[in-house]
Amino acid sequence: MNRMLFVACVVLSALAGCARDVAGEARVPNSFYFPVDVAAPAGGGRFAYVLSANLDHRYNTGWISVIDLEKALGADAEPEVAISDGVDVPSLGASLHIRANDGFLMSTGRGYRSVNVVWPQINQAGDGVSFRCVGSSEPCSEATRVLISADDVGNDARTQDLLSPFSGVFIDLKQEGVLKHYAALAYLGSSFLSLFEVGTDGVFRHVRSALLGNVAVNNLALHPATCGNTRAFLVAGSQPFVSNTQSQMIHVDVDRFLQGKSDAINSTELQSAVGSFSVASSAFAPAANDDCALGNQWLYLASAGAGDAANITVLDAALTNTLVGNVDTPDPYDTRILERPNYDIASALPVGGRLGKTLYIRRDGGDILAVAAFDDDAVYFLSVKDASVQLITRYEEGIGRGPYGLAETSYNGKRYLLVPSFVDHSVSIIDIDGRDPARFKTVARVYNPKTPPTERRP
Repeated sequence: MNRMLFVACVVLSALAGCARDVAGEARVPNSFYFPVDVAAPAGGGRFAYVLSANLDHRYNTGWISVIDLEKALGADAEPEVAISDGVDVPSLGASLHIRANDGFLMSTGRGYRSVNVVWPQINQAGDGVSFRCVGSSEPCSEATRVLISADDVGNDARTQDLLSPFSGVFIDLKQEGVLKHYAALAYLGSSFLSLFEVGTDGVFRHVRSALLGNVAVNNLALHPATCGNTRAFLVAGSQPFVSNTQSQMIHVDVDRFLQGKSDAINSTELQSAVGSFSVASSAFAPAANDDCALGNQWLYLASAGAGDAANITVLDAALTNTLVGNVDTPDPYDTRILERPNYDIASALPVGGRLGKTLYIRRDGGDILAVAAFDDDAVYFLSVKDASVQLITRYEEGIGRGPYGLAETSYNGKRYLLVPSFVDHSVSIIDIDGRDPARFKTVARVYNPKTPPTERRP
């Protein structure tokens, strides 16, 4: 397996079960342990959520914790005072996603055929969070597990194909005047993509699944043309199962996918002038407003090329009109025009070491790209202008070992970047309000001193 795949995959075991799925000791209260991702509400706020993967199964569960930014940013705050317990989820978590309209949380992971969902609920005083599970009005301590059945998925899917729903994304799509909520899932051990309708009650209903090709999909992103809830396009970044095959960018027209159209999926092989490369994470510039035409056409990838040299690669993801034959009929003249990107490689910037999450940040002083540098214990901040990216600074101040996830939030009129560090079980909070990223400042580092340190980097 290519080492650019999510850094923990090389050591994760394929265990399945409930949230308390291994015979480990009870976890340390109010702590992180191999924090792999972080999520914050779309409009910011006092609280953010951290997914702990419990990589080595030291404890009997993984979990989602709460960070209280007010406490974290308080003068002389102890490093653990801002952490509170949330809900248990299975170990080996991979990513954490928050739905924009209601804060509904979904975590994905490896080694089981389910995802985990829960509603955070801020109390009336606004100073704490409890969690409500699907089908219950009472607080719960374990997230609701959504089991993925081969019978539901169909398409000759086997149970083992549905292990490790590693990548996920929420999609809001207006259909016949009704706004519907969906969750898309892609599996690390197969090429399946599944789409579920998610009701306002949090219940998942399988709609459609299909094979994307002979690749492992390790990240999903929404194309900025998805804005306005009137149409939706998914972009799947992949790594090949076989080392001598090409990675692909896979474009999915969600509307046509829901209709069962065979032309809904289009794959583009990725190869640079120095050979093939693998995708670790990706980010678009979000559309500036509800006018889809204003979305940035460039897709920014954290990728590994020949010899696992890391790059920030920029692809041209502009939608273009493409004449496509109807593969469902034998008539060679039965064609249609579909909007698809070509994903041509526009530029690449070499950087060092394995990379984690990529995040596009809009700013009045100039948009920037943040990339978690797992091996270098840093966050790369890059200036972006169309297809050009330039390194502004390799930011190391207050960053723990093995940064992987990233999330932007705001609180009390200031903007912050949250950076969980996988190896030393901490989350750094960076003030990103200043115009010069080289002058950003880490204002807090949140962790529990009672959590045993990890000596060896995965």
